[in-house]
Amino acid sequence: GYLSDPGRARGRTPHAVTSTLSASGRGIGYKSAREARRSCTVPEPFSFDRRERSRKKPIAQLRLEQEMLERLELEQIEYTTTFKARPPPKSTTDMLYQKGIDEQKEKSERIRRESKERLRESQQPFDFWMKAKEEVKKRYREQLNEIAKTKKELINYGVMEGRQKRIEQAAWDAVQTDFTSVEQEELRILEMAVASKRKLKPHQEARIKELQAERSKKLNSQLYTDELERRLKDELEKRKTKFVSGPVPKHVKEDVWGMLELQASERSTKAQERALRLLNSADLPPRMKRHQADHPDEWAPKHRKYPGNDGDTVTENHTFKPKVKGTVPDFGHMHQVFKLQMKTRKQEMQRGAKRTDIKPFYLRTEWVPAEELKKHRKQYKASKPSARLPSGKLLKLGLDAKATQWDIIDKITSRNAVGQDRAGLTQAEMIEYGITPPSWHAINDAIDDDIAVLKDDRWPHMKGGRAKTIPTPVPDAIKNKGRPAKEPPLTNAARARQLAVQKEMRERELARRKVEEEAAASRKKRRDTWGMKEKVLQKLAKDSEDKRVQADKTKEELEEKIRDFKNKDKMWQERVAQQVESVKGRGLLMETIKRRLKKQANDQFRKHLKAQGLEDLADQIEMPLPVFMN
Repeated sequence: GYLSDPGRARGRTPHAVTSTLSASGRGIGYKSAREARRSCTVPEPFSFDRRERSRKKPIAQLRLEQEMLERLELEQIEYTTTFKARPPPKSTTDMLYQKGIDEQKEKSERIRRESKERLRESQQPFDFWMKAKEEVKKRYREQLNEIAKTKKELINYGVMEGRQKRIEQAAWDAVQTDFTSVEQEELRILEMAVASKRKLKPHQEARIKELQAERSKKLNSQLYTDELERRLKDELEKRKTKFVSGPVPKHVKEDVWGMLELQASERSTKAQERALRLLNSADLPPRMKRHQADHPDEWAPKHRKYPGNDGDTVTENHTFKPKVKGTVPDFGHMHQVFKLQMKTRKQEMQRGAKRTDIKPFYLRTEWVPAEELKKHRKQYKASKPSARLPSGKLLKLGLDAKATQWDIIDKITSRNAVGQDRAGLTQAEMIEYGITPPSWHAINDAIDDDIAVLKDDRWPHMKGGRAKTIPTPVPDAIKNKGRPAKEPPLTNAARARQLAVQKEMRERELARRKVEEEAAASRKKRRDTWGMKEKVLQKLAKDSEDKRVQADKTKEELEEKIRDFKNKDKMWQERVAQQVESVKGRGLLMETIKRRLKKQANDQFRKHLKAQGLEDLADQIEMPLPVFMN
C-alpha cells in the first residue's frame, strides 16, 4: 500500500467513507474515534497510472521488445549449439607458393632453352670461326694420336698399363674444372648403385646423366689433354734418359779412418819405446850423479814405477793417517738452512736500506713548470676550456662544465707534483685539455704593455708610458630609465676625419668603376676586332655537324652490314632447306643401288634379245629382278 495519504481519490468513493462524511460533515475521524480506528483506507491507483497502463504501446517499443526477444532466442540457440569444425580445405595443405615457384622456374628454363635453340638455328658462324674451330679439332686429334703413340713407346720401355693409368689419374687430379671432387665421388656412388642393379629414383637418374656429361666434358677438355700429353712425354723422356751409375770406387769400401788410427797408435808406441830406450841408455851429469849417491832417498821413485822399483811408495816413516767420516751428511737439510739464512739476511738489508722514490722523467723541452703558469693565473681564470674538450675528461678530474682553465691546471699540477720544484704540465697534457700556452699570454701582455707606451716614450728615447684609460661608467639614472647615454658632440677633428674617410671611399669606388669600364671596353674591342667568340662557335658547330654526319654514316654502314648478314642467313637457310629436300627426294642408298642394278639388267637382257634377232620383244618385255634383289 501507500505510506502516505495522496489526497482525495478521483474515482468512486467507498461507501464507508461516504457515509462517514455525510453523517458528520467533518471528514474521517470526527464521527467516532472507535469507528475511525476500525475503518481502513482502500488504496486505489491514480488515474494517470491507469491511463498509462491502459494506453497501447507504441510501435517503436513493440519493435524493440520483439527484437529483444529475437536476440534472446538467437543467444539461446548459440549457447545450446555445439561447435563442430569443418575439415580444412585442400588448398591449405597444398604448397601453392612452392608449386608456383617451380612452375615459374621450369617456364624460365624452357624459354631460355627455346631461345638458345632459336638462336643456334638462326646464327651462321663466320669463316674465321669455322677455320679456328677446325684447327682446334685438328689439333685435338693430333694430340690424341700423339698420346696413343707415346703410350705404345712407354710399353716398349716397360711402362705398363697400371703405371699409365696412374699417370692419367695424376693428370686428372691436376686439372681444376667445374667437375669437383665431391661431384666425382657422388658419380662414383651412383655408378656403383647402377652396377649393383638397384633401382634409382628419377632425380637420381637425371643427376647421374648430368654428372656423366660433366665428366665427359672434363675428359675431352683441352686442359686435360695438354696435361696428360705433357706428363706422358715427361715419363717417356725419363725412360729414354735413364741414369746408369758407375762402379763404386775402391776407397769408398776401405776403412781409411781405422787404418789412420792404427798407424797413429803404431807411431805412438814406437815413440814411447824409443824414449824408454834412450832413458835407459842415458847417464846423469857428474854433479847430479854425485848428488844421487849422497841422497838416495830423494832420488827414490815416489809416484811412478820405474824398472827396478817395486812401486811401494808408503814406508814406515809415513805416520799420517787421514780421518774417515763414518756417516754421509744431509746435504738437503744443509741447503734448506742456507736458503733460510740468505732470506733472513735479505729481509734485514731491505729493512735497513733507504727506499728509492720513483720520480717521473720529463724532457726539458716538453715540461711546462707551474711557476710559468702561475704568472698568468688571471688570464687562465678568465678563460674557459675548449668547446671540443669532452665532458668525460672534466668528470675524471672532478670538475664540471663551469670550470676554467686554471681549475684544470690546478688539478693536473697537484696530480703530477712530486715536490713543489717539479710541479707542472707536459705539452701533451696541455694539448689534450686545450690549455692555452703561457707564451701566448706573455705575447699578449707584451703587446698591451707596448700599446700603453707612447711612441715618443718608447725605447731608445726614454722610459715611461701612460696609464690605461678607464672608460667612464654609465650613470645609474640612465640605466634605470632604460635610455641610451647621450653621445658627446663631435669635435672638429673627428668631423674632418669622417669627411676624409668618406671622400677616400668615394674616390676608391670611382677608381674601381673606371677599371671595370676599361676592362669591359677592352674585351668588347678584342671581340669586335678578332671575332674569337664567333670563330669558336662556328668551329664548334662545324665539329658538331661533322660528328653528326659521321655518326649517321656509321649507323647506315652498320644497318647495311646487318641487312647483309640477315640476307646471308636467309640464303644459308634456303640452301640448307634445298639440301634437305634433295636428300629427302633422293631416297635410300639401297633403293638407288637397286634401281641402278635393275636398269643394268634390263639393258643387258635387251642386248641379248637384239643379238638373237628379237628386237620387238626386247622393246616390249622388261626383265624381272631376281628374288634376292627385291
